[in-house]
Amino acid sequence: MRKTLCLLTLLLTLLAAPLAAWAHDYWIMPQNFRPAAGTLLEAAFVAGHKYYEGEATPDISRFRLFLRTPLGQDLALAVSRVASKESWVLAPMLGQGTYQLAAASTVPEYWSQTPEGMKPGGKGEFKDAVKTGKFVKTVKTFLTVGQPSPFAPRIFGEMVELVPLADPATLKPSQKLRVQALYRGQPQKGIPVTALYEGFQPKEHGNAPVSAKTDDQGQAELTLDRASRWLVYATLEFPTPGSPEADYENHRPYLMFEIK
Repeated sequence: MRKTLCLLTLLLTLLAAPLAAWAHDYWIMPQNFRPAAGTLLEAAFVAGHKYYEGEATPDISRFRLFLRTPLGQDLALAVSRVASKESWVLAPMLGQGTYQLAAASTVPEYWSQTPEGMKPGGKGEFKDAVKTGKFVKTVKTFLTVGQPSPFAPRIFGEMVELVPLADPATLKPSQKLRVQALYRGQPQKGIPVTALYEGFQPKEHGNAPVSAKTDDQGQAELTLDRASRWLVYATLEFPTPGSPEADYENHRPYLMFEIK
């Protein structure tokens, strides 16, 4: 009986993970940020509140997972395995240059704030809901195989994006990274941008070692002061009065890379 209850508890936990994951931050963590050409690179698609520590498996049915090659081609990535805290993909490293592992929302998630806390569900699903949000994510991780590609800012065309204006995989400690926040292809002014290094332990979620706001061109500059793996993200949130879907939208684009 006890064994049956334990198995049932584990099953319920795994089934609930994608729902609980949406309020987390997201990233794609490769096993190596500088893989060799001609290899299959394994990478984990992760959600978590504690940075660089996965807590829940993202709901992969709501994402497009792909690899942007040095030639600008997009190759669809299939999930090779799913664990309790991450989903794994295999990406072919076809030759030298700069690659991007990416995940983009294809189906938004809706969460409603109720007296019992946040619950998954759209506007009108809970009679006592205070407000409902629509959540969208875009994730990019930069890799270098051999020599990096000549850099040019590349826009994927997703609803929300954070575009680096220099190759983040070639940065050295204490160099500056300039990024641009886009919504439907348009620069966004006054958007907070946050950068976190591996091992950073905030006293409370939301504190960050490096932060800035975007200017009139939607650009922000961040000084990344150490060799580490970095996660950079922007937060675009705005009300949607009159929308039958949600009272507000929350969009978060992410960048991940390693500084040596």
